[in-house]
Amino acid sequence: MNDGLSRNYTIYRVNFPDGKENVEIVCFGMECLDTSVTGHYMNIRDTPKWVQERIAVLSMLDIPSLSVDGIGQRIERHVYWLYAD
Repeated sequence: MNDGLSRNYTIYRVNFPDGKENVEIVCFGMECLDTSVTGHYMNIRDTPKWVQERIAVLSMLDIPSLSVDGIGQRIERHVYWLYAD
């Protein structure tokens, strides 16, 4: 684990606003102009596979978590930052 800043990642904020099924994904940075990942999803299973995998890893960590290189960070109970190359 490190500070997450040693590499240039595109950062996605993933939020479960109702704490259950609905997922909101927002991308930060200039690289986000070409992304199709952002938006609202009815269920985590509707998100891209890489999002599901990173959320699964981060959901096992304490809140707030340290940054996991190449994965992301758990910020709050229902809020995650995901790193994408």
